[in-house]
Amino acid sequence: LAAVYTYVGRQYYDNDQANRFRRMPAYGTLDLKASYHRGDWIFALTGANLADKKYYSYGITDSATAPASFQAYPLAGRTWFASAEYRLR
Repeated sequence: LAAVYTYVGRQYYDNDQANRFRRMPAYGTLDLKASYHRGDWIFALTGANLADKKYYSYGITDSATAPASFQAYPLAGRTWFASAEYRLR
């Protein structure tokens, strides 16, 4: 069993060379992975962003408009991944 909490602090938007526009909000995500070993097999189930946090890690500002606007590219909500692995000896 593995758990990973990722925290990303506030960041500047792209195209804001003077860093005058507000910053992107900070966010945190929690991921869990459970794996089971049976002989030469490894089975795993991974859940990413388990709290289904709405966030983005990239945005660009248009400083030519007043007040400046921005575009953000949202990242995935809660996702699941299952895998099976066989190891040759």
